Amino acid sequence: MFRNNLYTYSFIKTLYDKKRDYLDSFSPLIYSVVTEEDFTDVESVQKKVQDKYDLKFPLHLITTVVSRGKRQGLLGANPAKNNQFKLTETGVKYVAGIESTDDVARRINSLGADLIVYFGTQGHEKTKEEVATLLQSFIHRNIGYFVDILGTNGTDEVVEIKK
Repeated sequence: MFRNNLYTYSFIKTLYDKKRDYLDSFSPLIYSVVTEEDFTDVESVQKKVQDKYDLKFPLHLITTVVSRGKRQGLLGANPAKNNQFKLTETGVKYVAGIESTDDVARRINSLGADLIVYFGTQGHEKTKEEVATLLQSFIHRNIGYFVDILGTNGTDEVVEIKK
């Protein structure tokens, strides 16, 4: 019913609420495209995240998340090439425990269904597509407020969001 970015916004907000750390909110998205079989690098991760979630994270953000992942034992470095990494057994368990995008999609679709019912009770019948367009439009108009909700973890960092 809804475009992928709505699922992603909801997913990131849920992760932020659990951890209250801006970078840790993105780590599951990054770790989810890393495997335990093959070593990868930050450029490949950036492309995979963009393909899977329609988000293009800056390389320095991915590098920071990867460094944290290595310190936490979630990622292991390639002994032959230090800039490559893969999931450890601990990382695999962590990724397995992340709420799936399917679960997020179900919750978003449930919201859409509830909105259809609400509009109907108010005498304004709407189709799934109309509700999806209205909700998407609402998010785009209020994306700045969304950033305020996520916060900047108490820093003066400026978060730039491009539509």
